[in-house]
Amino acid sequence: MDMKNGKELSDYLKDHGIKPTMIRIKVLDYLLQSKEHPSAEVIFSEISKQMPTLSITSIYNTLSLFIQKGIIVEINIEPAQVRYDAVVDYHGHFKCIRCGRLLDIPFDEQLERKPISEINGCKVLQKQIYYFGICDRCLIKEKKVEEEKMAIRMGIYKCKICGNVIEVFSEGKGELVCCGQPMTLMDEKNKEGVGEKHLPVVEETKNGILVKVGSVEHPMTPEHWIQFIEVITKDGLVLRKDLTYKDKPQAEFNVIKNDIVSIREFCNVHGLWVK
Repeated sequence: MDMKNGKELSDYLKDHGIKPTMIRIKVLDYLLQSKEHPSAEVIFSEISKQMPTLSITSIYNTLSLFIQKGIIVEINIEPAQVRYDAVVDYHGHFKCIRCGRLLDIPFDEQLERKPISEINGCKVLQKQIYYFGICDRCLIKEKKVEEEKMAIRMGIYKCKICGNVIEVFSEGKGELVCCGQPMTLMDEKNKEGVGEKHLPVVEETKNGILVKVGSVEHPMTPEHWIQFIEVITKDGLVLRKDLTYKDKPQAEFNVIKNDIVSIREFCNVHGLWVK
């Protein structure tokens, strides 16, 4: 959908039974221009630069109205954050577990495209398809790293023999070796199983964010504990808190939630987890 001026935006709102106002036009314009599927906080942060008196409540009210009128949809791909999409045609979303990108995925005439109006007597109002994986950019980067025997920046590597764990902060040619064998790049897990919960839970604070490990507090014992919590921002800044088994499985960071690309934590028993 390509709208280049305020009149086209205004007419589009009128066509959908929405009275055009400056805030509504700017929110719609931002959503149509953005390819990042922004959250309400991101929309507020950007538009308030042009409208200093704007309130976050006005943004939420506008988004709620747009959803009610069917010109945008909510994306609930992340448990702790709702994002918004002005592309309302049937399509899916793909989130990269490496860089955090959220991409639109169009469907062709496959089973997923088949319209479903009811399931077991229940009326279906909306269907959303989410995929998680590694995006094309990250795959190209990782292939290059593998071919050139390079260590991936911010990759977590572990020695299978002694258990040493390292994080790479600067890429370079050459293979990482410990105990005479190549170290293994650890997978970033993002789906909970049974037992202890590992996915980071984020709470906004006066000074930034508080990251807690697990929807139920993770145990901290000499045999089983969270070794570190790490936040990676959009500009590549890495914020990290090392923990001992005597600490609580949480850490506070002086960073805005909307500036975060990913949050990782490392469990000495169950490995690396990312959100």
